[in-house]
Amino acid sequence: MSTHKKKVLIFIKAPSHNLKPIETFLSKRNFDVHSEIDIKTGLNRIFELDADFIFLAWDHTNPKIINLPKLIAQASMATVVPYIMSNTKEAFRKLNICQINPKLYSPISGPAIERLVIKYGLNNIKNEILFQKQLKNYNTEEDRSNMKADLLSHIENDSIDNISEALALNNIREEQLKQLYFRQESIGKRNLILNQSKKIALPNKAINELKNTIQNKIKKPLESLFNTLQESEIPKLSNIINQQNPRSLSKIADSIQSDEQISIGSDKALQKKPEILKAHCMSIYSADWCGYLIIFTNAELEFSSIDIIFTEWIKSQFNNLQEIDEYDLCELQNIDSDFAGQLNKKADYFEALKINNNDLSISFFSLEPGKMALKLNEDKNLIEIPTEDIPSDAILNFSLHLHLPENKKYIVYTQAKKKLSTEQKNRLLANEIILLYTPISFEKDYKKFVAEKNLKALCENLSKKNS
Repeated sequence: MSTHKKKVLIFIKAPSHNLKPIETFLSKRNFDVHSEIDIKTGLNRIFELDADFIFLAWDHTNPKIINLPKLIAQASMATVVPYIMSNTKEAFRKLNICQINPKLYSPISGPAIERLVIKYGLNNIKNEILFQKQLKNYNTEEDRSNMKADLLSHIENDSIDNISEALALNNIREEQLKQLYFRQESIGKRNLILNQSKKIALPNKAINELKNTIQNKIKKPLESLFNTLQESEIPKLSNIINQQNPRSLSKIADSIQSDEQISIGSDKALQKKPEILKAHCMSIYSADWCGYLIIFTNAELEFSSIDIIFTEWIKSQFNNLQEIDEYDLCELQNIDSDFAGQLNKKADYFEALKINNNDLSISFFSLEPGKMALKLNEDKNLIEIPTEDIPSDAILNFSLHLHLPENKKYIVYTQAKKKLSTEQKNRLLANEIILLYTPISFEKDYKKFVAEKNLKALCENLSKKNS
């Protein structure tokens, strides 16, 4: 290894590291100490000085640092020692998964490094013979110079690749943090609106304004939209389905106006197969009113093509209306004409339209503000879910997490697209676990779940009143 009487120690440190006290201590102990911040310059020093120990800052700002050991091994038998000076969780995690030993955790000191060098110095002597054999193909100065150039070129090019990759990952991470903060802020604003909202029923003034503007704000824009879309893009389902089922949305509207009783469990419903409808739901938060706007239609229209029409329509109707975003829009599943008919009986305001032979109904449903609020946990990364609200043996589009107060951790209890079994739910309730959690990234899926639950409850309450 080294022919120097003094052990040569090289530190490749992070820009924020202050190693001056450690370097002074080791120099006084008869060590030849050098330090560099730049990785390429540090590698040059390793070649020039034939180091005995190389200390690599595992919390270096250049992520390429973790690939240095395998490159150093091609040209040196020095003992590589990863270390960290910071106390962050990320730094500890990176050093924990590092397979290289020895390694040093923060805080590091001169005496600790001296003990490590004495302990591992003997290994260097034993490995020197192996190293000399490894260099037998590089006997001449020219060969050794070429090897050095190859390695430096490799580290330089590889560093650029890794830096680019690291920057890309960092940009993704920053974008995720921004999105997380934005959603936290958005949920907070909505909850604030819900806390201020005192009225439950849709105000008469808003109903009158909606009625007066529906022709120009909704019907005409939708007619233009239907006319501009290609015939192939809008299958006329009403003609096909009504041959089997004469109960169209227009007939449902007639039944609502005549107060005809429609029961899911009735013989009438069994005799006539219900029509499956598109059901678009828009959550509305304002100081005047909060609830859902539901659009039922038998036309194959995507919400993305019509949401702007309805958003513009309601903007002028409510005070302090929270701006509607993609998280406030969802498509409800498995909605049939019978369920829509029952549900529309509960609407604060209902309007049935026929546009280019396509049936479409518009309904506003009031909700108690608390039923629309999303409560975040202390870290604000998880949405709280009452355990009692989760249906047993139903596939959920969001994961469920369990809080362990002993170690302040949240663990995955069920994955997304999985069921919470009856046994699991009963066990949770028996242990008085009244809250579960889902990551804020599942906000849209959870809000859709809440909307479907709330609308189902409205329909069930109506059925009970009519029975």
